[in-house]
Amino acid sequence: LKVIAMHVLTIQGNLVTLHLLGLAIDSVRHHSDNSVPAPHWHFDLDPTVGLPPLQQTGMIVALSLLAAAVTAGLQYFAMRWKVEVVESVLRELRHRVYDKMQQLGPSFYQKHSSASLINRATSDVAGLNMFLGDVVLQSIQVSMSIFLFGLYMLYIHVPLTMACLASTPIIALLAVSFSRWVYAQYRLSRGLGDQLVLNLSEFIQG
Repeated sequence: LKVIAMHVLTIQGNLVTLHLLGLAIDSVRHHSDNSVPAPHWHFDLDPTVGLPPLQQTGMIVALSLLAAAVTAGLQYFAMRWKVEVVESVLRELRHRVYDKMQQLGPSFYQKHSSASLINRATSDVAGLNMFLGDVVLQSIQVSMSIFLFGLYMLYIHVPLTMACLASTPIIALLAVSFSRWVYAQYRLSRGLGDQLVLNLSEFIQG
């Protein structure tokens, strides 16, 4: 929850930075051509009122740089906390797997080869941990990014937003098709990996 909250703040920081850059561009256009309307600030909170044109644009750019710096700091802490969460989960998973293996009877070890047990306690646990960090958390972050940026885009220009999102169903369909093909290849790869560990361990022991 802490990582997700930091990601939400990071998205909001990116949106503020983009909005300020847009105001800077609108300020330059307005001072270059009087027919172009002045930059529109939300809630009429314009800190550049009464300043000369160059100072107005400079202040907006300075605010955008400040927002970008704050956003970069938030991204750093979010990534750091994400790594800590993933590492703590990895340690907990391995402890639970080893505790469970110590409680199993001889019949379990007669049915499973040493290679599959080694992979289960090492690479499988690492794979599950990678699933948490690179799939679960990443999916939540991407979904939230699409939702918040989509709202902001709809607020700016609805037809352009629809045009940008037109390829999303096609990308989703291709992703599902690719995942089904990869699943069979992944199972084959896991079987080959178990066999490799088995042959290698028996060869070294022999």
